[in-house]
Amino acid sequence: MKATADATRDREQTWREIMARWERTGLSQQEFCEREQIKLTTFGYWRRELKRRDSQGKSAKPLGTLASGIKDSSSTNTQAPLFVPIQVSQAPPASSWEIVLDDGLVIRIPSACDLEHLARLVRTLEAR
Repeated sequence: MKATADATRDREQTWREIMARWERTGLSQQEFCEREQIKLTTFGYWRRELKRRDSQGKSAKPLGTLASGIKDSSSTNTQAPLFVPIQVSQAPPASSWEIVLDDGLVIRIPSACDLEHLARLVRTLEAR
């Protein structure tokens, strides 16, 4: 029985994601369904079913509920996002290259170095 409940929850979540994608595209239901190769009748069924579940509080994750289960007071009939955008200030260097010249000078270059700068450096060192 648990497997059936899990499958139902998974199916509902899949259709919630599909509906969110549709809303972001700005396409009509028919255009979206043609593009995604979804039967328009199936799309319509799930659109009505998800609205019904939300209005009766029977959805796997009711609208306005965060992943932690805490009610989101700022919610206005929108589902809490599955992913929250973040901004990474600086990624740590994956690796670096090291150039050791005959006179002992060591040059360390991050692997993400701009190739134009690297080419300029090599030309400068060759002219030395």
